[in-house]
Amino acid sequence: MPALRRLLARPSTPLVAILTFSALTSMTPAMADSLELPAQARIDVSIIEGIDLDSAGQRLDDVMLKPAADAEGRTDLPHYCVLVGDAKRDGQRLRITTEALTCVETDGGESHIYSGELIAGAYDEDGQFGIAACDDDGCRLDADRVFQLELTEPLAIEQMPNPSAQLNAERRGEDADNEAKQATPSSQTTPSE
Repeated sequence: MPALRRLLARPSTPLVAILTFSALTSMTPAMADSLELPAQARIDVSIIEGIDLDSAGQRLDDVMLKPAADAEGRTDLPHYCVLVGDAKRDGQRLRITTEALTCVETDGGESHIYSGELIAGAYDEDGQFGIAACDDDGCRLDADRVFQLELTEPLAIEQMPNPSAQLNAERRGEDADNEAKQATPSSQTTPSE
């Protein structure tokens, strides 16, 4: 479980490691009624579009991030997720915080939607808050740069109703009804002369 190893690699206390392990072994993010991660869990992400702030630029709102896959293509969140946050310059670091996410998890013809609040901050490879991406000329962060978000609060988002899945189910029901009607001979009789 590489994701588990990544999450447990930097716990602040043994208790956090135990809680994280028990939460991860009892949850299945995909196809569950809710999407859950404990506080202080770390997830690998990257930004969708690069950030380029000149020396006058101090803040960028509505930064979009996505889960980063490991070498085997696995992620800590469903593959189809968009996280939204802000980036702010703080000395030589770019501090990225998130406030929301929307995920769609698919399984065959079924899809499950999760959308809600995600409070987390970005940590660089050195374990420090913020990404070392700034110099005197500004801040630059490429889209392929992977870093970690640490949740400051637990993530618990209930699955949302999926209108397209409901429409598809209704259509399948109508198609089945129509096929049944066509397969059943008419109960009406014609008057005989």
